Amino acid sequence: MGRGGTWTNVDGFVKKSPGNDGKLAINVASGEVVIRHPETWQDVLVDFTLPEPNVEIVRLLLAYGAPVTKVELRAARQSNPNYGLLRILESHQRDPLPRPTPL
Repeated sequence: MGRGGTWTNVDGFVKKSPGNDGKLAINVASGEVVIRHPETWQDVLVDFTLPEPNVEIVRLLLAYGAPVTKVELRAARQSNPNYGLLRILESHQRDPLPRPTPL
């Protein structure tokens, strides 16, 4: 349910995040920072393929106040549409009243 966006790398190229391929670049975990110019992207990040959305988790996020914007709706429509999930998101966007907190 992230908002997505763009980022600019050191070469000045602007890219979408997450990309259209369903992959999200995540920095490699490390306890210390070494400032150097890496030779390859593999030196500094790993690719992680996002799993299919879990409808129950999405419902919980919405119940606790996650917003639904045009960005989320567009992403839900473009990536192998799960029509049940899409209906939930559209309904939540139309009716932004707070939902009761689940127990």
